[in-house]
Amino acid sequence: MSVADWSDAFGPFDEQGRHIPFDEHPLTLAVREGRAGHFTQRFRAPGGNDFEVAVSAIPLVGNTGFEGALFFFWPAESQ
Repeated sequence: MSVADWSDAFGPFDEQGRHIPFDEHPLTLAVREGRAGHFTQRFRAPGGNDFEVAVSAIPLVGNTGFEGALFFFWPAESQ
C-alpha cells in the first residue's frame, strides 16, 4: 500500500475530518526543520472506528549534528 493510499484510508485527520498534510506532521518538522512538533490527530482503524492520539516528535542532535528524530504518541483525552 502506498503512503498516499494509507493516508487516504487511515489518516491522520484533523478534528474536522480533513487530512493533515505530511509537511505539517511533527515528525516531518523534526526531520526537515530540526525542531520539535506536537499536535492531536485522528486515525481510522481498519474496522472503520476513529481514535484520537496526541503526537510529538523531537530532533535528535549529537556532536556531529542531526542524528535522527524521536516520534511518540499516546491516546488523547476527549474533551
